[in-house]
Amino acid sequence: LLALQLFAVSRFERGERLVDRLWSMRLFSGTSLARFLSEVPLRGVRGSAHLRRYFDRRGADYWPPDSGLESRFDQIARAEGIVFRRQVDLGSDEHWTGRVDFLHEDRPLVVEIQSEVHHSSLLDRESDRNRLQALRAAGLTVVEITDTMVWTAPRSVIAAVRQGLRAAGSS
Repeated sequence: LLALQLFAVSRFERGERLVDRLWSMRLFSGTSLARFLSEVPLRGVRGSAHLRRYFDRRGADYWPPDSGLESRFDQIARAEGIVFRRQVDLGSDEHWTGRVDFLHEDRPLVVEIQSEVHHSSLLDRESDRNRLQALRAAGLTVVEITDTMVWTAPRSVIAAVRQGLRAAGSS
C-alpha cells in the first residue's frame, strides 16, 4: 500500500527510486507486491498504473540495488553494454558459498565492490578472502574493484571488468 501511495504522489522516476529503496530494505518482496497487485482492486486508483508499470519492468525475481554504489556500478557497466545480475546467491543446496555483488549474465565472472565501510575490518577481510577463494575454486573469475574507483574512475572500472571478461572467456 505504501508503494502505491508513493506512486500516487510522486513522479514515476522518483517513485521508482523510493520503492526500490523500500524493497532493498526488505519491507516487501516481489512476491508480496505481485500478490497485492493481483488481489487488491486497483482500477482507477491514483498511482496504480505507475505501480503496475514499475512491477512489470522488474518482475517478482527482481532484486533492487542495496546502495547507490551498486546502482552506479550497474549504470557504468550498462553504458558499456555489459549486463550483470545483482546480489546473486552462489553455491549448491549442500553448501552456500555466498552472495556476490554482481554475476555476469553469460560468463563465469563475478564483480565484487570492496568498500571501506563493509570490507576493511580484519574479520571482513578474512571472510572476503575465504569467500573469494571458494568462488575461484568453483571456476569463477573474480574482479575486485573499490568504491573509490566506482565513484571517481569509471574507466578503470570498465578496464578491470573487460580484463575479467577476457579471463572468464578463456576459462
